[in-house]
Amino acid sequence: MTENNTATNPTGPEIRVTKPFWTVSGDYFSVLLGAWMPRYGWLMLLPVAFFVALGYMLQDERWLITALILTFIVAPMVMSF
Repeated sequence: MTENNTATNPTGPEIRVTKPFWTVSGDYFSVLLGAWMPRYGWLMLLPVAFFVALGYMLQDERWLITALILTFIVAPMVMSF
């Protein structure tokens, strides 16, 4: 994470130089899923399951595409908030 480089100043207190904190998107996404999915996962799963079932029962691909849109476009945007 952050590394501390400590240099001592002979005439005064210690000077600490730190590097900026950064994280990769995969780590951020895994933490986000771990915190978000147990709370709100069912709220996103229910509409997707509804549209999948509707598309299967009506033999209409448009409802399945709507479920894919919810899964890959809407859900990540909702999770980011």
